[in-house]
Amino acid sequence: MKNVSVSSTIFVVLSIFGYSSNTSVAKDINKIDVKDCSIDYDEVDFCSKERLKDYNNILKNKVSNFDKNKFLMNFKEKNYLYFAVIELEKLKVFTFPASLSVMSNIKPIEFSSDSNSFCLNGNFNQYQNSYRAVKTCYTYNNGSFDFKSRVELDKDINNSNNVIKKLNLPISSDFFSKCREKNSAKKCTQLENSNNRAYSFSELEKISPDFINVLNDTKVDSLNVNTFRFLPQFKDSFYSIAEKYIDTDESSSSEFYLIKIKPDLKVEKIGDYYSIDNSEVISYKDKNGKILKKNLK
Repeated sequence: MKNVSVSSTIFVVLSIFGYSSNTSVAKDINKIDVKDCSIDYDEVDFCSKERLKDYNNILKNKVSNFDKNKFLMNFKEKNYLYFAVIELEKLKVFTFPASLSVMSNIKPIEFSSDSNSFCLNGNFNQYQNSYRAVKTCYTYNNGSFDFKSRVELDKDINNSNNVIKKLNLPISSDFFSKCREKNSAKKCTQLENSNNRAYSFSELEKISPDFINVLNDTKVDSLNVNTFRFLPQFKDSFYSIAEKYIDTDESSSSEFYLIKIKPDLKVEKIGDYYSIDNSEVISYKDKNGKILKKNLK
């Protein structure tokens, strides 16, 4: 994951004026280069007066806590955690381009003073790349945050009625990113939980053993997907949309499958995008990029 090239230069005064016997004024001003004061589709300001004060205090202390000679800082704003790496020797601040919604009873960040790797635990919020209840790890190298791994966290299921939430139509695979164009990450996360709820295999095991019997079939198990979403039942047909995360050093993407659960189990790959309208027609791309439509009734 590369930082955007925009940069802002911030001047922080690290010492107050001192007067000598001949009344000359001595100033000691250090120049701090803050890369990216903001992140995509987020209102956070990494160059606000409050943040400058944070950087100032860290530089005054000159104590590293990350990667031998750096400081990994975090701050809370509107119930979200944001992160930045301060290179103490170079006087540079590199902002991490995502936020974290903290989950109860889970330590939100893991890092050490002798390693350049760190992990974030919770709901990972980033434009077009957001995940719920995951442990996401990165390595830091010269201002770049390079993706390392992502795994689901073991989380309690608060669903006393054992009812699977179905998707509200119309819906599309870019539901969250479209929502973030006009709304906060918090609101979009709430909307996705109610309108576009995704379930991991471990969640389904606790909620509905009947689903597990179906999803353990080799047709589904061989896909190695990460989450399942469930459509409203159409007459005698019942479908799930399965999502598989594809992560590389350069980018993250998703691959989707349409799984017909009833009356007969069928699996169909539907590419990296889908949309379903109110008429229960799904649109998706084939391997050549051609738009296909299918009536789910």
